[in-house]
Amino acid sequence: MTPVSKRKLNEETEKLLKDLLLSSLKDLNKNELKGVLESLLTETELKMLIKRAGIIMLLNNDITLDQITKATKTTPQTVIRIKLLLQTKPDKDKKVLLKRLDNCYKLEKVKEILQALYEIESPSKSIRNAARKITGI
Repeated sequence: MTPVSKRKLNEETEKLLKDLLLSSLKDLNKNELKGVLESLLTETELKMLIKRAGIIMLLNNDITLDQITKATKTTPQTVIRIKLLLQTKPDKDKKVLLKRLDNCYKLEKVKEILQALYEIESPSKSIRNAARKITGI
């Protein structure tokens, strides 16, 4: 678990810093966001965040607890804790997160399908072009 400072910020300072962080993350492209996150978070914190996102996405796609723990290299307790934590969050916030994760998941699946189609011998030119455009190959 990542250590948390015992020193509390006053509410006004915390709100100001939170707003500053959120503003700095707004409108970043994927590479910029990756760089900012790598600058802000330790490797352990980043891995924890990545695993949480993966767990949430897998839970939303009705993947079993056993499959999630194997895929994310986490314990069942971690998956259950994140599931319970998610249940305490406002529905509107969960919907935004789940929609974004699901869109990323679907995009990756489309890329995999197009990649497989591209690798089939003598694919049609339109499939080949679509696969190249989406996968970048």
